[in-house]
Amino acid sequence: YPTPWGPTEWNIIVDPHAAAQVFSAAVPKISAIGLDITWQVSMSPEQVARHFQQDPLLETVLDWSAVWFAERELLHFHDPLAAALLFNPGLCDFIAGNVAVNLESEPMPGVTSFIANTKSATRVASHVDPEAFFTEYFSVFASHP
Repeated sequence: YPTPWGPTEWNIIVDPHAAAQVFSAAVPKISAIGLDITWQVSMSPEQVARHFQQDPLLETVLDWSAVWFAERELLHFHDPLAAALLFNPGLCDFIAGNVAVNLESEPMPGVTSFIANTKSATRVASHVDPEAFFTEYFSVFASHP
């Protein structure tokens, strides 16, 4: 698994009961982007250095990345992808369905399961276009077209 918590999402494992309530809420729409998708939008130290030194607003992230890369090989854009989807929902493909959150001790609290259901208000990302994401991400900085 890509995390020390096994097959769980950080935002779910910290409070599986809250996550279960969110996924069972009667709301017009929920969009979920799992690790299987967000791990596809990442950069190596060399890529971060090349892209983030080109804009003063990104210099803080560039400085912080040295600490990150001391223990990791890639910088992942989990939250930036979720934010970018608010402005450009076409960055990902989604499948409608029901998400269940395990609340039992076995196999592990926070593990989710998904069953496709075209009538569900929940949409789970099934594909991301990393190149389109990075174009969108860097487009908001002055020195990037």
